Amino acid sequence: MLLSDFLNEPNNSHAEQGNPNVTCNALYKAEENFNCYLTAPQAIELARNLLQKAQLILDEELTNAAVHLWNVGRDNEKLSCGLNKARIGPRRKSKPVAPEVIEDHE
Repeated sequence: MLLSDFLNEPNNSHAEQGNPNVTCNALYKAEENFNCYLTAPQAIELARNLLQKAQLILDEELTNAAVHLWNVGRDNEKLSCGLNKARIGPRRKSKPVAPEVIEDHE
C-alpha cells in the first residue's frame, strides 16, 4: 500500500499514534551537522518511537514509506518521529552556481 493511500484512511494507526517526540538532554545544531545527547531513558524512549513507526510500516506493508525524524526551531531540543514518503534513488547533486559575469565597461 502507498503511504498516501494509508494516510487518507480515516482512523489509521499512524493518526492514532501521532508523531511522538522525545526531549533531549542537549541538542546542538550547526550549519552542516547536529549533535544530540540523550540520557538512557531518553534514548530508550526514542528507540521505542522509531521501532513503533518501523513496525507500522511493516505491518501495513507500506511500500514507499520511511521513518522520519526531525526537529524544528533554533532552540527546540525535541526530536519528533513520524512517517514520510521514502526517497527514490540517491541524493540529487546540487546544480553548480554560475560564475558571476564581470562586464567590461570599455
